[in-house]
Amino acid sequence: MVNEIMYGAQSVSPAILQEVLQDERLRWVYAERVEDTVLTWRDALLDETVPLERWHHGRAFGPDLEICWWQWDEGYEVRAIVAAGRPPASIAWAIVDAADWQEGDDQIILLIGEHDADRPTDVPTWSVARIPRYLAYPVKVGTAPPQRVALVQRVYRVNGIVVTERLVRLKEVPHA
Repeated sequence: MVNEIMYGAQSVSPAILQEVLQDERLRWVYAERVEDTVLTWRDALLDETVPLERWHHGRAFGPDLEICWWQWDEGYEVRAIVAAGRPPASIAWAIVDAADWQEGDDQIILLIGEHDADRPTDVPTWSVARIPRYLAYPVKVGTAPPQRVALVQRVYRVNGIVVTERLVRLKEVPHA
């Protein structure tokens, strides 16, 4: 049984998607375009000089909400998985029938990389060298940087087969 509610929408304009991504429950974004892949703070993506419509796929997420988008001919297909509250009001959502879905336990995915102590940034990050550029992971750093960074993901199954997953949060893995 799934405790979260899933919604879908078709032909969402870039302007409406931009409005939906302003939801305060969203903290991080994973986004892809031909030239780049990023895992960053939501505000960093929205403040980026690259227009949102250049990102052909993305997932904005936080503990209570995930918004996924895929670019299609005349707009975006958008999915919302809501753990608390309602989906953002800017879209006419249709509820996705998930009656047969079973929610799995959260999975911890350890991200490879190192703390960016020497990089000039006001946002503490971890990163890993990738071709063509670094992929930075935004984490909150206290007195000591985390030893590792992990992505928390929740899976949903039907008859034991994974049908989708949602990104929940990034988490610090403290020093041992």
